[in-house]
Amino acid sequence: MPQKNTVNGNGVILGCSALKKQYRETLRSSDPDYKLGSYVTSAVSFVLLEASAEVLSVRLNKRAEGTHYMPASLLQSQLDLLKIDESEGILRVDATLSPQSIVKTIIIGIFQFQDSFHSSQC
Repeated sequence: MPQKNTVNGNGVILGCSALKKQYRETLRSSDPDYKLGSYVTSAVSFVLLEASAEVLSVRLNKRAEGTHYMPASLLQSQLDLLKIDESEGILRVDATLSPQSIVKTIIIGIFQFQDSFHSSQC
């Protein structure tokens, strides 16, 4: 589905960890025009919701009281796997902001990214 939508010029929003660059490369490859390592010219964008390990631990423990699939004991190993190359142009957003502020920041950031993507296509 992501490839069909990127080919047709439609947007797709996916929620996933994509902790490693190789995972993000797989997702970027849904853009038929994507060339390995040409992050600025990809129609696929990534957003990193950043928070400290302490904040994430508190949130995860609250979720674990319900039916969350991941035990809090795995948090540090997941954070250790997270590798971000600054050249990837990943939008970083403070996850401690209000949900409304997070959404607003993402929308503004994605539109700025799309503007730079489209101008690089001309």
